[in-house]
Amino acid sequence: STYDVAFDKNGHAWVTGTGGVVEYDLGGVELMQYPIATPNSRGITIDRHGNKWIAHREFLGAVTRIDPAGVVQTFSVSGRRPESIVADFRGGGVGTRIWVGCADLGEILELDDLGAELNKYTIAPDVDGLTVDKNGWVWVEDEALYQVDPATGSVVNTYTITSPTPYPFSGSGTYTG
Repeated sequence: STYDVAFDKNGHAWVTGTGGVVEYDLGGVELMQYPIATPNSRGITIDRHGNKWIAHREFLGAVTRIDPAGVVQTFSVSGRRPESIVADFRGGGVGTRIWVGCADLGEILELDDLGAELNKYTIAPDVDGLTVDKNGWVWVEDEALYQVDPATGSVVNTYTITSPTPYPFSGSGTYTG
């Protein structure tokens, strides 16, 4: 079964699923399967170097990187049940950071572009979603929306989400800050 998709600079779709990652071309033709030994491939992101990063929803955390040559490498991380993952871009000459949202304990992890864990921040009771905006702010979604300073890991704004069905987050609702 599939879980998430990311598109590379060539328009190829990279799809995570139970057995690993599959690459499709612009026409939807399967190009390659990348089996991954760690189960439960969930979120996927692509960094500025073309590396594909996959979060694995395992009790003992792991993320996998598939480099542009197709080499698969898995890294252990300290967070429990990594589920969402996003790469940021900090400008020329500054390394990309990989942000990993962990479903348990409300943690986000900051990794460098080689897979080393740099920081762990506790943000919310549970991390359901994660993204980075064009200004570099990290956004964490739980039953509220948290704006996180990427330099310190501190929450700078919290936005309450009111909706008839707060889970899963559907983008509807009222945001106040």
